[in-house]
Amino acid sequence: MVTPMQLLLNDYQAHDAINEGKAFANSNIALIKYWGKRDADLNLPITDSLSIHLPGLGTEASVRILDGDCHQISIDGFALGTDHAAFKGLNNYLTAISDITKHHYHLSLRFTIPVAAGFASSASCFASIALACNDLHQWNLSTKNLSIMARLGSGSACRSIEAGFCHWHAGESDNGLDSYATQLDLTWPELCIGLLHIDNTPKPYSSRLAMSHTQKTSFLYQAWPTQVAHDLKVVQQAINTHDFQALGETAEHNAESMHACMSSAKPALFYSQGNTLAAKAQVFKAREQGIPMYYTQDAGPNLKCLFLQHDLDAVLDVFPNLQVIQPFGDAGE
Repeated sequence: MVTPMQLLLNDYQAHDAINEGKAFANSNIALIKYWGKRDADLNLPITDSLSIHLPGLGTEASVRILDGDCHQISIDGFALGTDHAAFKGLNNYLTAISDITKHHYHLSLRFTIPVAAGFASSASCFASIALACNDLHQWNLSTKNLSIMARLGSGSACRSIEAGFCHWHAGESDNGLDSYATQLDLTWPELCIGLLHIDNTPKPYSSRLAMSHTQKTSFLYQAWPTQVAHDLKVVQQAINTHDFQALGETAEHNAESMHACMSSAKPALFYSQGNTLAAKAQVFKAREQGIPMYYTQDAGPNLKCLFLQHDLDAVLDVFPNLQVIQPFGDAGE
């Protein structure tokens, strides 16, 4: 059977490789969440989703061809053994590529964002690998095909190929070739994302496992696709009109609804910690005091606050240690 990776890469095998392929991919934060798959092997989602990139925060990948008979993988300068938690997924992804190219690879990854802590490190990781392999082999793949290729490693990685706001189209095809992300031709210079680091240690269970468990055991999950379809329209309109209140309220509620699905699973799943809940209470109090700020939360205890540039000082009074990102500021352009 022809695999999706083969469909993507078969036309590009004849290109000569350079000595080393390099690429950096930004992490992305979903404003409308991806939670649930219609095909777990191909990372095909039940619903669309929409994200914003975090400029400068993500993964740098370097890929070289090896003469050996197995892949070599290192993260932040440390070689991974086959028993390392990250090895299997990365090795399987490289093998899907090497089945076509007939090469083995040395993959080196460096992260500028905490790993496995709910900051979408897997998204930037697999996007950077797809981009680096494209550079190594000089395939000149389109952004659409790179998005599909990245998705085969981690679903949300399809949203890390391009910058800005990205819309992941769920698609309908069984082979997944219509499931990819496109960049919205919209900017919002005043928009700020504040990363609130509560616990950067690896989370207790992976997003993949939590997603599958929620989908299988939560009665609330059956309402999730309908809510996402509604929330997506609201957020798209909010971005078009720069309606910050609509964006913030909808993104926050969408995140809480995703976590409600998890808490209604059997057994229940919780990523929030005591400090997560305390931080949410601070956001609620700040809004009561007239500071327009909201949050979103992914599969981890950390929060991402949403606010506008002119409220920065007031927000920093609430969270002095907030890591502030402007996706469309000087660093994000």
